[in-house]
Amino acid sequence: MWKSYEQRLQATAFSSTILTLPRDQNSLAEISFFNTTATQDQFPESSEAMQNAPPPVVDFSPWTSGASLDQRLQIGRKLVETCHQKGFAYISNHGVAPSLVEEAFAWSKKFFDLPIEDKMQVKRGEDSVAFRGYNVLGVQKVPLALQVRGGDPSIKGFSPDFNETFDLGSDENIEQPNKWLPEHVLPGFREFSTKFYGECWKATQNILRALAIGLGIEDENLIERLHSYPLNSLSFKHYPPVLLSELDRNEKKRLGAHSDMTSVTLLFQDNCGGLEFEIPGRRGEFVPIKPIPGTLVMNVGDALMRWSNGKPTLFHHSPQVRIISVLKLQPDYLQSAIHRVQSPPRDPTNGPGQITRRRYSIPYFVLPKPDKTLECLPCCSNETNPPKYPPTTYKELATGYGKLFYPEADVYSTSKD
Repeated sequence: MWKSYEQRLQATAFSSTILTLPRDQNSLAEISFFNTTATQDQFPESSEAMQNAPPPVVDFSPWTSGASLDQRLQIGRKLVETCHQKGFAYISNHGVAPSLVEEAFAWSKKFFDLPIEDKMQVKRGEDSVAFRGYNVLGVQKVPLALQVRGGDPSIKGFSPDFNETFDLGSDENIEQPNKWLPEHVLPGFREFSTKFYGECWKATQNILRALAIGLGIEDENLIERLHSYPLNSLSFKHYPPVLLSELDRNEKKRLGAHSDMTSVTLLFQDNCGGLEFEIPGRRGEFVPIKPIPGTLVMNVGDALMRWSNGKPTLFHHSPQVRIISVLKLQPDYLQSAIHRVQSPPRDPTNGPGQITRRRYSIPYFVLPKPDKTLECLPCCSNETNPPKYPPTTYKELATGYGKLFYPEADVYSTSKD
């Protein structure tokens, strides 16, 4: 049985920031902030500041320490509202220990400091689009997101990158086997990576449950059940130093603009900077997402966008339209976030010749089960707002998407080398 978020709220004493949902799906939406109704005149003519502002930090500490239903509703709603407006969120107290994150970056540096001959022992198979093994600089080409959001393999828009990666998954996933270095080359790397992968999954489970609650789904485990521990992917990424002049002239790009073919992505980043997200509704305009110690960045992927029925329509982000004016409730919420990695902030540490600092990041890609149908969840459509996308399986969608990253590959599931 599906219950609306409004019904869930009526059963609880919920007093923090909420979105009041009218029973008439075609009536105006009313925004309530701590029991005070916000009128049109209380908002500025332009939403410029709102669009450019970083998202709030969603604190999961109550969730990870036995939160009440009221607290879980507050966290879930704040997470959904933030992703609705921005496509991503900062999350603090997410459950992955800070010491473990610090250790993960140390292992990442150890791996990429290895001689190229050692790293090439685990080179990704050229006939597979599975994200497993080592990718040398420039091999993984990011499709131009604004052209290929649907994962159409016939579109040949690519952006040259300048990073190297090591991708891994669960050893339980026999269809996409990992490629591990011999133990003597980097002792302890496999053991730690496996442990870190597991801790990221634990954090993911809480996030998926919070999203379900925030979307108004009675069964908070429903979205989680569409996923499985062995199917996700963990990536260690290294962006070597590069001349800023080469980036300015577009001769090289650290990572081109793209969206993720995931449900969600959890990103741990160092303090270098350079990550940018596109402003929703303003194509090609990006804002920097500065690293905040102790947080991860969670962004919505294309799969979750399809489940929640596409781009948000509740808020109008336009200087010509006031934020509350003529708003009709539409139950589609989450948008896939377009992001890229550009030049880091320019400061004295760039050094002679204006060379960028090294950048390390660790994304954890959360993928649906390949046979699960990607179709609009019942809570995210109605008669006036029907599903925007035809049903498909994740495997069908991901196959085309993977071929965009690796054009020479012929298969989706298994590496043949």
